[in-house]
Amino acid sequence: MVLEAVYEQDFMPCSYGFWPGRSTHDLLDDLQNELVKTAGGWLLEIDFRKFFDTLDHSKLMDVVRERVTDGVLLRLISKWLHAGVLETGSCITPKPAHRREE
Repeated sequence: MVLEAVYEQDFMPCSYGFWPGRSTHDLLDDLQNELVKTAGGWLLEIDFRKFFDTLDHSKLMDVVRERVTDGVLLRLISKWLHAGVLETGSCITPKPAHRREE
């Protein structure tokens, strides 16, 4: 909730990820309405499944530090970035190519 207050002002009306009161169903409804209005056009499909696996966490933390100065919160974010994920009974730890230890 702290980060939401810091970054929410930067989200655009077309953003749906992690916004309170917005869901993937809202996105699909709006997308269908826009496609009907424009009678087609372009539709871009993007898969972000492995995005954070390849993101340079040190650069991400540099961006976060531009607005967040609380050391406790920064350490918590760093721990989240290093945390493993339980998939099919195994803990998988993300290993970005250019990760600097915080």
